[in-house]
Amino acid sequence: MNKSIYIPAAFMAACLIALAFVSMKKMDPLDWSPSFSRLDDRPYGSQIVFDHLGDIFDADKVYTSDLSTYGLFIDSLFWSPTAYVVINQQYRPDEYDTRELIDFVELGNVAFLAAENFSDFLKDSLKISTRIQWNNGRLDMPDDSNQANFVLPDLKSEKPFRFFWTNLQGYFDSYNYLDSEVLATNSLGQPILLKVKRGNGAFILCSTPFALTNYHMLYKHHHEFISTALSFIPEEHTIFWDEYYKVENLNRLALEGKTGKLSFIFSQESLTWAWLIFLYSLIFFVAFEVKRKQRKIPIVKPLPNLTLDFTDTIGRLYFQSQNHKNIAEKKINVLLEYIRSRYFMHTDDLSPAFVETLSAKSEVPTGHIQAICGMIGRVHRQDSITEDTLIELHTLIEEFYAMSAR
Repeated sequence: MNKSIYIPAAFMAACLIALAFVSMKKMDPLDWSPSFSRLDDRPYGSQIVFDHLGDIFDADKVYTSDLSTYGLFIDSLFWSPTAYVVINQQYRPDEYDTRELIDFVELGNVAFLAAENFSDFLKDSLKISTRIQWNNGRLDMPDDSNQANFVLPDLKSEKPFRFFWTNLQGYFDSYNYLDSEVLATNSLGQPILLKVKRGNGAFILCSTPFALTNYHMLYKHHHEFISTALSFIPEEHTIFWDEYYKVENLNRLALEGKTGKLSFIFSQESLTWAWLIFLYSLIFFVAFEVKRKQRKIPIVKPLPNLTLDFTDTIGRLYFQSQNHKNIAEKKINVLLEYIRSRYFMHTDDLSPAFVETLSAKSEVPTGHIQAICGMIGRVHRQDSITEDTLIELHTLIEEFYAMSAR
């Protein structure tokens, strides 16, 4: 075995041993994160609540829905009265879902919605608004000082239901008094349970979803509050329990197969650590192996520009021959061809009229064009010219190109 593999192998083995030791010694803490799912037995899940629906309604008429409101109601035909139950920290369906829900209720059905926050479209449609009460701003009040009770005398409990403020902090701060009936209030007299009539049906709205969870099914006599709140749904109704709007709960998604295997891995702390150790070990191993085995990458030179090489060679040849007049005449011919093709002018006679016309078309000063024409005549009259004369001609011509291109 190659010695270079010993280091990453030893590192991986040590990490796995440490992980196993920590896992054996560690007790899983109680998960207080809210899920409101019927599949969760954590304090703020709803498994116990869902299992006891059969005590209030016909157990054969209790179903679970993993569809959106729109998907559930758009193609469904309800031959018997139906109730749609949503318990979640937030209920924010889009406009299409909300319209389908309202149509469903107006046909004579019931929507039981428990959430601290509702979508704006739903609140506007039902003319309600909610607010969160943070301990009423009083630090001297105990955590379980908020109470809930029903308004109707026949349902009002002699012993109020005492809740933690964090479990009973939502309330309805406005609602339509003509269409709405207050069913329950908190210790400050603020509504927490409303019945809003809509068409032939009704919305039953609860602003305290945490009060309808596993914890309060088992805490003191709070199960009475939950069962009484749900009993506002007529007993003969078929129940559709929503699970769609809780899709962000990783445990539920893994159990129902709605996400990939990685979601389940990251929902378990021990599997998460094992996965990370595997990835880091793999990176560590690949880094060592690639560093040892990778071949040198040869440097490929770019192909030369033969046109530029040829031009450079010809230029050097003319310069070394010291035939400055030949070079000057070629530059003059190129310039005159440029003038003919761009400004459509004859270049046989470089007269003052030619100078004025070219200056007007090219927007090059007349004096500069006169200097060029004078230099052209000077080159034509002499049998040979000096290097300085060639440089002066070249400078004048290049300046003309620059000014005429503006």
